[in-house]
Amino acid sequence: MQVKVKIERNQVVISTAKQSRTFKASQSYSYPRLVVGDFKAAEQCVRDGAKAMGLVGFFKGKHHVRVEVHDYFGDGIMPVERQLYRELVGCLRIEKFELEVLRG
Repeated sequence: MQVKVKIERNQVVISTAKQSRTFKASQSYSYPRLVVGDFKAAEQCVRDGAKAMGLVGFFKGKHHVRVEVHDYFGDGIMPVERQLYRELVGCLRIEKFELEVLRG
């Protein structure tokens, strides 16, 4: 199944072909210069959202996951950030991972 996860400041939008929902973080994970400054809080937001949408569980298959993030500073995404976003959505049992950087 294809799953799109849009990482925003203190919320994530998780979309599939059938539904799209926004999940707000129970505790702030963004900082002025970082969309994800607190990994554990951001990961919990993704986990809660994926669970609410029925995307995770013992008998659930692997997913093609596309993560969208904003590049607010225009200098691109560092390799460590790519790894951070991949690990952030790891609860989705990834078969294929894509990262799309949105400018502005």
